[in-house]
Amino acid sequence: MKRWLLIFLLLGLSACKTKTAATPDAAAAIQAAVAATLTAQPQPTAVIPPTAYPTYTPRPAPSLTNLFCEYGFCLGHPSETYFFDALMVKDTHTASNYAYGVLMTYQPNLFIEVTWRLKAGEANPYDMLAVTAGDDVIDLNALDVFQSGNIIITTAPILKTASPNVLPYGLAAAWECGDREFGWKAYTAAESQASGLLQETLSRFSCQK
Repeated sequence: MKRWLLIFLLLGLSACKTKTAATPDAAAAIQAAVAATLTAQPQPTAVIPPTAYPTYTPRPAPSLTNLFCEYGFCLGHPSETYFFDALMVKDTHTASNYAYGVLMTYQPNLFIEVTWRLKAGEANPYDMLAVTAGDDVIDLNALDVFQSGNIIITTAPILKTASPNVLPYGLAAAWECGDREFGWKAYTAAESQASGLLQETLSRFSCQK
């Protein structure tokens, strides 16, 4: 009897050892299954960072003070002077346009005229000076050429033939911009005044090209 009891006791201990040894294998299998499941799951898509776009910097509008803009060009003019259409003064049915025009402004001590026309081939500044001077004479011995921005300016003094004692000092200028030629002249009471007026005109000049 003792012998059989000893055998049953040994068999019981052997069974416990087998179950105890099998437990770690089952846990490892479960962990492997969980890891495989997690690996197979789809991963969330990474958030795309926002695209950086350049910001708009507003450009300040040009001041309209002492600025004339019409007929596809702009130019400066002295304070308290205003241009009028000289063609309409001569004929109310005729007005300046993009292709051709004449503007004038007048004060007791100042006269300014601006003329423009479409270029016929190559621009001819000497011819434009003569057209701008009208009935007066260009002093070809005192021609001057200089650059203002990207524009080449040709100037010459004007010798008045009519009323030489009224605003006796004259200056004419010619340049081209785009498909047009421009002419400018001024009669002043002081000899050095006309060149300053021309610089004031050119400093704000621009044209449609």
